[in-house]
Amino acid sequence: ENVACPKCGARYKVFIVATTEVEVNDNGTDTMGGVEWDKQSPCRCGYCAHRGVVQDFTVEGLDDFLSEMEDV
Repeated sequence: ENVACPKCGARYKVFIVATTEVEVNDNGTDTMGGVEWDKQSPCRCGYCAHRGVVQDFTVEGLDDFLSEMEDV
């Protein structure tokens, strides 16, 4: 939400380095918790490969603005 590449403007293909807890057992792995990241988590654009942190890719109010523009 409110995420866009600051270089090319892409909104739908941003990769974020996140953490999750997994159980490793004889059968492989099982995810135990949710996925977490914060504003300092590394991320990159899937279109132009620009890299930064989530804070660099966050535009407050972007989703609301785009929604309002659709109503015009």
